Amino acid sequence: MAIIISCQDGSEFDAGLACQNMAAEAQLLGYGTKILASPTIALNGEKQEEYRQLLSIPEGQSVVAVLLVGTEDTSVSAKTDGVTGPSERSPYEEMVTVLAGSGTDETLKDEETAEE
Repeated sequence: MAIIISCQDGSEFDAGLACQNMAAEAQLLGYGTKILASPTIALNGEKQEEYRQLLSIPEGQSVVAVLLVGTEDTSVSAKTDGVTGPSERSPYEEMVTVLAGSGTDETLKDEETAEE
């Protein structure tokens, strides 16, 4: 199922929160969810009026997200499907550089004490 999230200009943040809450509730009910923003380019594009009528989007509103809700497709392996499966993450050590002297005030105090 696809739920079209639309709002008036200036209410995008609230619409995003509503979408997030719907996704969380669906997950509590045992469904899987995915929030998409990319379809908004087409839905708000040159054929916007056609989509507005087809999807019952209120006049004066634009689409800000599409919430997909459904059940898990267990026939697809998350490891072999490069589109819907999780992506591999780089190790923390490769992605983060800790600079000397950076950290919390407590860390800095501990370093100063050690130097004395």
